[in-house]
Amino acid sequence: MALVHPRNYLRFLESVQPQPGKIYRVDDDTVISHQSLEAARFAAGALIKAVDMVIQKKAHHAFCAARPPGHHAQSNRAGGFCIINNIAVAAMHAIAEHRLQRIAIIDFDAHHADGTLEIFKDDPRIMLLDSFEADIFPFPKENIPTGRNPHIVHTPLKAGTDSRRFRTVIREQWLPKLKQFKPELVLISAGFDGHKQDQTSYLNLHEADYAWLTHKIIQTASSCPGRIVSALEGGYTSESLGKSAAAHIRVLAGMRKAAYVTEYQKQLKH
Repeated sequence: MALVHPRNYLRFLESVQPQPGKIYRVDDDTVISHQSLEAARFAAGALIKAVDMVIQKKAHHAFCAARPPGHHAQSNRAGGFCIINNIAVAAMHAIAEHRLQRIAIIDFDAHHADGTLEIFKDDPRIMLLDSFEADIFPFPKENIPTGRNPHIVHTPLKAGTDSRRFRTVIREQWLPKLKQFKPELVLISAGFDGHKQDQTSYLNLHEADYAWLTHKIIQTASSCPGRIVSALEGGYTSESLGKSAAAHIRVLAGMRKAAYVTEYQKQLKH
């Protein structure tokens, strides 16, 4: 974790751990309880283990159903429910331990990955493809700075964005750049809060969209077969979270598309 977060920040997190039954409020959204830091360490550790397994060919793709999420955590600041930036920890582990030089981070959470951006804005070894609803937390500015990293693609979406629009944008803005980058590893910040049933955004996506996107990522990132590690980020309505995560995992696992995915694909063609 110290490859991403300064030791003074990690010591700060240790110092503010409250006693059992108490909380420490970092900001209006982010609360630390007695075991929050332990859970965050396990979440980051799960991604490190998953990276090792896919690179060593002990697993063909991986999904980490771990919380707290991580993509709002900046190098020296927690926020947006996030304490440790799990996906950034995984990326830096892959660079430090496995000597990888081209890692793609794909973030389709409904909220802008401000923490991941802050950490990698000057690191050209990392490609960041980030889609988000523009008018919700963390309320990104219209011209988001990208530092010196030429491989950052911001994809703001308007409230009400539906399946057709979402897929068109992904085809145009993400897939050509991902193919050209030729990643050695793909890390996914898998937030399912863009689903039309989730009340934390105003996007209008369907669980079949996550299956479609996962398939397109696998297909396009042919330079690193079997080397996709996905980590749970947002998703706060149990029913839509479960359906969306299941659709995503089925594709990662190489299973046949669920019937509802096939049926929805047919509807989009009419």
